[in-house]
Amino acid sequence: MKVHQDKKIDIDQLKIGSNGLVSNQFIKLNCYNFGEACAYIKKLPYKRNENRNLLLSVFTEQCGTCSTKHACLKMLAEENEWNHIKLMVCIFDMDSNFSFKLKKILSSQGLTQLPEAHCYLKIEDQIIDCTFPNEKAVKLDITHEKEISACQSGDQKVTYHQSYLKKWLEQKPNLNFTLEEIWHIRELCIASLSN
Repeated sequence: MKVHQDKKIDIDQLKIGSNGLVSNQFIKLNCYNFGEACAYIKKLPYKRNENRNLLLSVFTEQCGTCSTKHACLKMLAEENEWNHIKLMVCIFDMDSNFSFKLKKILSSQGLTQLPEAHCYLKIEDQIIDCTFPNEKAVKLDITHEKEISACQSGDQKVTYHQSYLKKWLEQKPNLNFTLEEIWHIRELCIASLSN
């Protein structure tokens, strides 16, 4: 399905009122509502955190991935009882349309695309994606989507993604890659996005 949204929910109306750990971090950064928190997280560089399961690392390391950035925002939502904000993981076809940086890597391996797992937030049908600084929302061709908790955005996301890739490879025996090989190609693609 194509991800596209015209109706916008005013996330600036969601005022931070909790005294929770994540809420306090945002208040210290002069972010007083969910819109300001999202803007702050979005401007952080796209880069892997040293510990993807330590969600406050986006503050200490001043960077994050789709997983850590959105899990942090989901924790903010939980602390403030904004239960309508969901953390999602999806599988989409990552190709050169997603980023021109991927074309050389994929084509060198005889691939045009690779299934990739991606996290974002969802309020009703509105997607909030704070992954990449200075980029408009990317339209993804999503093949699978499910809601997860903030604590599932680390290792469990990797397990979900690798399980999907294993089934994908079984359906494409002509590719002749092992899971380890396809994961290595995926890692090269992800590294190129950080540059």
